[in-house]
Amino acid sequence: MKRKSIELQEKRKGVLEKMDAIIKTSEKEDRNLSTDEQENFNNFAKEVKDLEQRTQRAVDMEIRQLEDENAATKKLQPGEEKEIAKYSVVRAIRDQISGGLTGFEAEMHQEARNEASKSGLIIEGLGIPKMIWQRRKANNQDKTFRGDANYQFRDMTVGTTTTGGHAVETEKPSLIEGLRPELVFERLGARYLENLHGDLTFPRYTTLTSGTWATETGPSGETTPTFDTVSLSPKRCVAYTEVSRQLMAQVDSFSVEQFVREDLRTTITEDLEDKMIEGTGVAPNIKGILTYSATGDSINDINFGASGGAPTWSNMVSFESEVASDDALKGSLAYLTNPKVRGKLKTTEIGSATPGFIMATDSTVNGYPCAITTQMPSDLTKTASNLSAIIFGNWRDMLIGNWGGIDLIVDPYSLATQGMIRITINTYWDMVLRHGQSFAYSNEVITT
Repeated sequence: MKRKSIELQEKRKGVLEKMDAIIKTSEKEDRNLSTDEQENFNNFAKEVKDLEQRTQRAVDMEIRQLEDENAATKKLQPGEEKEIAKYSVVRAIRDQISGGLTGFEAEMHQEARNEASKSGLIIEGLGIPKMIWQRRKANNQDKTFRGDANYQFRDMTVGTTTTGGHAVETEKPSLIEGLRPELVFERLGARYLENLHGDLTFPRYTTLTSGTWATETGPSGETTPTFDTVSLSPKRCVAYTEVSRQLMAQVDSFSVEQFVREDLRTTITEDLEDKMIEGTGVAPNIKGILTYSATGDSINDINFGASGGAPTWSNMVSFESEVASDDALKGSLAYLTNPKVRGKLKTTEIGSATPGFIMATDSTVNGYPCAITTQMPSDLTKTASNLSAIIFGNWRDMLIGNWGGIDLIVDPYSLATQGMIRITINTYWDMVLRHGQSFAYSNEVITT
């Protein structure tokens, strides 16, 4: 079924063609519009304006419906949470190696295949449905599984204590996770659209119809509304890890189930967020905010100087001013930067006559929240080197799409002589900004 926003866009196009035909007829006959023509033209102009507003509302509604559908699929029925808690990635891997899945793991494999099929994808290895990876911790700090197109790997063995050996004991309270970059986009307000089917395209008006002035009987000036589309299309995200056969045989004494699951999930999530910041947009790569202007959809660029510059109160306020100038200062507004910039903001005074520092004691900047992640680069180059980046904007205008189930391929052969099993995970993701004007960035911040 065709989406409402697409239907409205097509209807608008038809009305614009009628307006164009009226103007061309009068020009061909070298005359002004007749009274009836002028009335029709004005009525069509009002209809176009109405269709543009309805299309914008329809797009918002369609995105909310997708979010509601995601929420509905995550809501488990009584008893399902307990059942899902029994799922074991390690047991599924063992079964895969030994010749076939059984029990609950086999049911979940089929569920993942169904998810993938709806999205036009194929599970080639062990399928793991979204519900398994989306179980949230009680403190809500565990983020949803996400990924990108780069490879990462971590080896886990029994003999090397730092890569798995410490897990093969029975009296340790928990595994100690490694230090990871803070995952910030969901907290900032980015919108996740999951279980998508095929490419997803939304109409977007770049210039709306505007009113004009005319004499009582003269033709109104022709307005030129323009539009384009923003699209999400699946891009393959891959990560892999290598686990020793001995470790797999010994995990019953101290399960590394959560460790394996979190390691794979967090690795892909980190890479996704890295690409959403710096991705080149060259297939199959995701397009990142810092490279958005280079791919045809400009965002506001805040100039810190010919060779870069240290942050000042004035240029930090410029982020807000530029977004406001595009009528985009609304929604989930916040800054995002790295720890080096935070340190600089905390030690840079607002001004000689104004007490306080650019970053307030509540970690806000210019009255807005400021999130921190080490994923934000600090090694950029203009004339100077080792420059950092800052992004400000309405994070609700960031759409992150996911397609299908998770495909986990177990390879017990490639590293068989080393007693290792390679586990490769494939997922499909993309990111797009609804409006580039909703964001401003600088990639030339000096922190030294």
